[in-house]
Amino acid sequence: MITLATIDVELPVLRPVFDTACADGMEREHALQVTRLALALFDLLQPLHKCDEGQRPLLHVAALLHDIGLLDGPDRHHKRSFRRILTAELPFTEPEQLQIALIARYHRGADPQDTHPGFRDLRPAQRKTVTRLASLLRIADALDRTHRRVVTAIDADVTREKVLLRCETRVPAEQEHVVALEKGKLLTEVFHRTLEITWQIPEFAASQP
Repeated sequence: MITLATIDVELPVLRPVFDTACADGMEREHALQVTRLALALFDLLQPLHKCDEGQRPLLHVAALLHDIGLLDGPDRHHKRSFRRILTAELPFTEPEQLQIALIARYHRGADPQDTHPGFRDLRPAQRKTVTRLASLLRIADALDRTHRRVVTAIDADVTREKVLLRCETRVPAEQEHVVALEKGKLLTEVFHRTLEITWQIPEFAASQP
C-alpha cells in the first residue's frame, strides 16, 4: 500500500511553468493529487507496463500539466494541453517533450490513433510508451474526479486476467469509482486485463465528524 502523502511531486525544473500556470488559474491541488496517483500507479504496476525509471518523468510532467489547457477554456482542453506543453520551455529533448504532451493530451477523449498529430510522428516504441502511460494518467485523473483528494493510499494486484486496485479514502468515493472504471477502459484494451477497484475507509477516518 502506497500512502500518497509520502510521494514527492516537487519538480524544480518544472516550477516556472507550473507556478505560472497555477497563477493563471490551473488548479494546483488537483494537479498535485493526480500526479501522486499517477506516480503511485506507475510504481505499483511497473511489472505490467514495463516502462523503465527513465520514462517515469514523462508521466510526472504530463500529470502535473494535464489540465493546463483549461487556461484557454474547458472545450477540448486536452488538445489545448497538448499544444501548450509542446510549445512550453521545458528541459527535455524534443522527442521527450512530444511524448509528455501526448500523454497529457490522452488523459481524456479519444484513444491514441496512428493518424493523430504528433502521435503519428513517434517511433513504435514511443507510441507504446505514450499509450501505456496515458492509460495510467486517465485512471489517476478519475480517482480525483471530485477534486476533493479523497484517495489517501493505494495498492494493486495484477493477475493474468485482471488489475485490482485497492483504494483507501477519507470519505465515500462514488463518482471516482464510476469514472475510474470508465476511463480505465484504455488500460483494459492495452493490457488485456479487466479493471476492478475496491474502496475502504479506515476506521479512524470513518469516525471523524
